[in-house]
Amino acid sequence: MAAQTSYSGSVEISKFFLDTSTVIRTTEMHTGGEPLRIVESGYPLLKGKTILEKRKYARDYCDNFRTFLMHEPRGHYDQYGAILVESDHPEADMAVLFIHNEGYSTMCGHAVIALGRYAVDRRLVKPSPPETTV
Repeated sequence: MAAQTSYSGSVEISKFFLDTSTVIRTTEMHTGGEPLRIVESGYPLLKGKTILEKRKYARDYCDNFRTFLMHEPRGHYDQYGAILVESDHPEADMAVLFIHNEGYSTMCGHAVIALGRYAVDRRLVKPSPPETTV
């Protein structure tokens, strides 16, 4: 039996429409040529306590943002993305929701490598040469 997910408060669907005033800030990275678009701001706040609840909320209420970012002309068939979200784990350095041209996923190897570099570059973790644990 699937777990039930509920969201407190009402959902204002109208604020999730994209228009000419919508600004989405991203950082483009790649690992060995594999693309990653990191969504830093402009994506609607994803409600939910866990990453799985946030993924369900994104799929149910904000999927037009995913397709906007992943499909032509801004994306392409192999485009991958990571939406920065609030972590539900106290020891996490960061948390992301993985997206791609067909939907959502739980993990992406090349994206994790790029996100490690992103975390160091953006000082989300303190660099500690010769290796930084993220």
